[in-house]
Amino acid sequence: MQERRKNMRRLPESDLYLIDLQSDQPLGVIRDLTVDGCKLSGSAPVKLGQALHCRLALPEAVLGCSELSIMAETRWCTAGDKPNTFEIGLQFRGLSDKEQMIIKMLTVPWEESEPPRHATSQRAAAKK
Repeated sequence: MQERRKNMRRLPESDLYLIDLQSDQPLGVIRDLTVDGCKLSGSAPVKLGQALHCRLALPEAVLGCSELSIMAETRWCTAGDKPNTFEIGLQFRGLSDKEQMIIKMLTVPWEESEPPRHATSQRAAAKK
């Protein structure tokens, strides 16, 4: 499968939950993150192409913000590895420059401590 991401996704150091603002229910735990979107592990499937208004509580204040309000669109949803779990791909929409900077700041520690998740596919592409 060809990698289409522009930015590397990183695993969070602590649990980050994305909350649906309409229902005030958690959509799931963020499993990887970039300024373009994220992958969630959730307990319920979502419709593809669904627009979601979400809240991301930050583990600590970043640039004076303790949470982000994010618009996202569901891009994919598959059954998870465990029973009654689902992997959900979201693409963020209309993040402000400040929100993008906050997400980048959240991912910096991951980038310093972890190799890229799809480095193997990048190395193979570089050999061609």
